[in-house]
Amino acid sequence: MKKVFSLAVAAIMAMSVMLLTACGVDKDKMKGDWIIDTIGGKPAAEWAAEQGIDEGAIQTQFSVSDDKTSVTLASGSKTDYDNTWRSNGVELKEGDTLKYSLLLDDKDKVSTKLDFGTGGEDVVLKKGTLDDVAAGGDVAEGEEVEGDEAAEEEAAE
Repeated sequence: MKKVFSLAVAAIMAMSVMLLTACGVDKDKMKGDWIIDTIGGKPAAEWAAEQGIDEGAIQTQFSVSDDKTSVTLASGSKTDYDNTWRSNGVELKEGDTLKYSLLLDDKDKVSTKLDFGTGGEDVVLKKGTLDDVAAGGDVAEGEEVEGDEAAEEEAAE
């Protein structure tokens, strides 16, 4: 009887470890640079136009790494936060204070809530940088953006 009980406990523990491992967020999918894609379900440019502001003024870049995330505003202001990884994303903390929660969905999009002085908006992020927005905005998912070289080639044509 003790042997059966011990085997059952060992099996339960093994399954628990496997389930916990399978439920963790894929950090590699979260790492990198993210910019605003939609605000309140609308494309960032459309939402900004409705608010009477330039999209560039509200753009924010989240640069996620293993232990830190840098948040850079369009104004150039940059703040680093400590990462606390969770099963569905990462929490960005300043000391013990939670500042942002970035959640990875099943479509590899990241969502969060940001306050633009409008009371807090649901925001979806896409891969990209503030340079992408400054260069003309919409970067197709997975598309590489060339820097000044592409702009120079285009101007030369």
